[in-house]
Amino acid sequence: MTDYFVKYVDCLKSLKETSKDTANQEYMTNCEGIVFDFDSIKQEYTKCLSTSYTVCKSCDALKWDDKHKILIEFKNGNFNNKEIKDKIQASLLLLCDIVNTNISKTREELDFILVYDKDVKPLTNDEKELLVQESSSRVEIGGILGKLAHTPLVRFDLEKYKGFYFKHVLTLTGEEFESWVEASFVS
Repeated sequence: MTDYFVKYVDCLKSLKETSKDTANQEYMTNCEGIVFDFDSIKQEYTKCLSTSYTVCKSCDALKWDDKHKILIEFKNGNFNNKEIKDKIQASLLLLCDIVNTNISKTREELDFILVYDKDVKPLTNDEKELLVQESSSRVEIGGILGKLAHTPLVRFDLEKYKGFYFKHVLTLTGEEFESWVEASFVS
């Protein structure tokens, strides 16, 4: 943990805890990797300024270490793209102030992941056409080619933030996120 987050050590939680949908009492992941609960960081940050934590939105989780710098938002229910964009922008402002950096640096080091419920936000017909026609072999080939090309489908109009705010942007279903964590996320 870097010195920037020493005062936020009480905000450390598991990914599972930060993914909790309190309205439905459900978790979007069972991953136990440790991250910062960025909502709690926002509350501590605003408390130090004698300001209400409702003054801005924030993403749910932050992984910040030598290997990973990632903002993560979990959306179990329905949402609109503007809601996510507002959380991104407010979270970036807070994060940049906390770590004394700027957007030029976040676009080199920081990734963003939106984890969403595929049943609530299924692929649109246009998005399906961008992938591959529906057949298991074509989907498998398309997935392999997408990975090789390093161009996964980024949904919800968030692709424009890659290279602008973030180094990488991913939109993953809960299942895809679980696989991603197993493959590349080390606590």
